[in-house]
Amino acid sequence: MHCMDGLFVRRNKYEGKEQFLSLRKMLATPSARLFSKNNRIADEDLPPPPVATQSIHQALAPMLAGAQFIGLMPVCGVLAPAPHRLVFQWRTARAFYSGGVLTGLAVVTALSCNHVTTTIKNDTDGFIKTIGSATAGAVFYGCSTLTVLLFLRLALRWPALVTFWHKIECDQSSMLGWPPICWKTRFLASVIMSLGCVEHLMSILVHVQECLRGQHEVCSSAGDFLRLYMSRSHGFLFSSTIPYSAPLGLLVVVASELATFGWNYCDLFVILVGWTLAIRLRALNRHLLRQDLHLTSRTQWGVFRSHYAAMSNLVKMVDENVSPIILLSFSSNLYFICLQLLNGLSPKSTSALDYIYFFGSFIFLLARTIMVTLFAAQVHDESRVALPVLYNCPPQSYCVEVQRLQYQLTDDELSLTGMRFFSINRSFLLAVAGAIVTYEVILIQFSGTLTGSESHTTKAPMTTSTAPTPPL
Repeated sequence: MHCMDGLFVRRNKYEGKEQFLSLRKMLATPSARLFSKNNRIADEDLPPPPVATQSIHQALAPMLAGAQFIGLMPVCGVLAPAPHRLVFQWRTARAFYSGGVLTGLAVVTALSCNHVTTTIKNDTDGFIKTIGSATAGAVFYGCSTLTVLLFLRLALRWPALVTFWHKIECDQSSMLGWPPICWKTRFLASVIMSLGCVEHLMSILVHVQECLRGQHEVCSSAGDFLRLYMSRSHGFLFSSTIPYSAPLGLLVVVASELATFGWNYCDLFVILVGWTLAIRLRALNRHLLRQDLHLTSRTQWGVFRSHYAAMSNLVKMVDENVSPIILLSFSSNLYFICLQLLNGLSPKSTSALDYIYFFGSFIFLLARTIMVTLFAAQVHDESRVALPVLYNCPPQSYCVEVQRLQYQLTDDELSLTGMRFFSINRSFLLAVAGAIVTYEVILIQFSGTLTGSESHTTKAPMTTSTAPTPPL
């Protein structure tokens, strides 16, 4: 009997691996047999229509529609009642607009990199001391450009991914029901984006205050004020080699707004994806906890194991497509947290509005990073809830299905990752905090060592925005 049990376990493991590889191949090739003409899902492969308005497609529909205004997720049919109408096409207004946003951000990124190379050539020691102010613009706009690219990559795979996700929800709806997620996701998105808008408006007020306070020339028109504003907020872009012009100034203003909301949306998307996956796993665990283990039959255990295997494949598919966005989110947040801490510890004279804005933006950035970690870590937490219940299974109900499920829960670690460089769980938050402290100590030591060795260094103040507007 034990030999047969081991055979069942190995067979289930190999079958699950083959199913995962086939699904991975399906999502990696959007033009595969799952799709009919024009990248639409074939009718014979469609799941039944949803029995409630709580599917993942309907929960994320308003957020995806809002993302298209800033050039992200150019997928048609995001507001359709069912996911089978999702389609990505290159020859659409959404795709052209996303390409235009990508081009504009790439231009601003190139101008920012030009500032970094110029700083290195002119004064190496000055660059080391002002490394934050020299590279902030290039890192910020570079991350924004990568954000558009990664969401464009995800848009290619989104129809197949959401259709597979929706099919699992329909298969489990008779047993688990449809947890209410629509109003919760919309409320959470509204709070995060509203706070991001407030923080960005404060950054604009800070720059306007600097323009009015340091104005030495008459601004007789809106064009003159725009030039003065650009010299304060994006002065590093304009030099003798790249003179200021009104069209270039407008391009930078638009790119800055799009990059700001794109950075906030990147974190929001990771939060919502991790949270919705955790809700489905939580519903599966609650169903198990409500069962009377003494009366649970082998068939019931087999049904639960099949549902858990389907959720395991779903988490892996989502991680396969979303993990580059997760890695970008944590990398950019970690960089700007260290940068804002370094600038906050540097002595400088600022007004009361500057202090309010600095602490407000830093707290919002830190809170957003913690939320991304905790919401994404719920997937790993929920994947471990059922294991103690299985160990307490009574002998009269213990069967091969329970044993197979125990092996699966023990060996198959479910979690969202950053391209498999790290797995997101609760202990990962402490690792991030330790990395921030370590890097901050190193930056302070560099700053203190170079302060006494340099006789003259020109350093402009660095603004600390949630979309860290590059240095003056």
